[in-house]
Amino acid sequence: IFQTIFFLFSLFPGEPIIAAPGDDVILPCRLDSQEDLRGFTIEWTKLEIKPDPYSFVCYYQFRRIVTEVMIESFIPRVFLDQDGLKRGDVTLKIRNVSLQDEGKYSCFIPGKNFRETVQLVVGEFTIKKVSWSSHVVPVRLLPGENLLSVYSGDDVILPCRLDSEEDLQDQAVEWTKLEVKPDPKDPQGRVPFVYFYRNRKTMTTVMIESLIPRVSLDQDGLKRGDVTLKIRNVSLQDEGKYSCFIPGKNFRETVQLSFLILSKDTFQSMIPDDYSFSQMFSVFHLISTKTVSTLKSLITD
Repeated sequence: IFQTIFFLFSLFPGEPIIAAPGDDVILPCRLDSQEDLRGFTIEWTKLEIKPDPYSFVCYYQFRRIVTEVMIESFIPRVFLDQDGLKRGDVTLKIRNVSLQDEGKYSCFIPGKNFRETVQLVVGEFTIKKVSWSSHVVPVRLLPGENLLSVYSGDDVILPCRLDSEEDLQDQAVEWTKLEVKPDPKDPQGRVPFVYFYRNRKTMTTVMIESLIPRVSLDQDGLKRGDVTLKIRNVSLQDEGKYSCFIPGKNFRETVQLSFLILSKDTFQSMIPDDYSFSQMFSVFHLISTKTVSTLKSLITD
């Protein structure tokens, strides 16, 4: 009835970033404004590491990464998005995390006296402590697959991006839903697309009609190898497996979209009283909501 649960990361401010060894992670840090920060110093540190002049996770100054003062093991694995810097976003990407990367990270912009901290948890997890959110929750499945749990009416993000930051504006991008059958009205029997991008524009004539006003691709993301799709106001009919394909790169990713139909109050009433919500950071996905008793036995095992 239930899918085994693994963890990737949280999208919610203040919650830990949860990753498995080998994952790429995003440590968020951004101003409320969209001020250009390219002329500012940016300091990323790991709080468990004793401060010294050469102990930065990432150090940005004079419009470049200053590797001379960074921790050697991080130098080839960390990345600051230059486009993000233009908009007040100094979010850090760390590639291929390991157990040694676990800890609390601090982002500091001295010229703005602005600081944020984020907790990174690295490991393999089982469902013991559960927190609840009505937002999108990414959960690890198999390599190349993602799983999203949502409520009806949510806006969802279906992630799909290259490892590189290559400009994809001139590439074709195909988003399909694997459960969709060929269109009987189409003389060629073609399967309509969830989203189809070609020649630098959206080709609505070959897309599923109900999705046309609800789907969008970020044009700035396309410039950086990111063809993540946003679907607004999802319904139960949107549930299923989605495929993102870039023919010119022979690149494909799949995302499973599933709906949570229990209310938050009902679910929380099933959690044992001795669970400490203040310490909960795990998230779970429910593949099939069969019976309350089955779910309760799963959680209390």
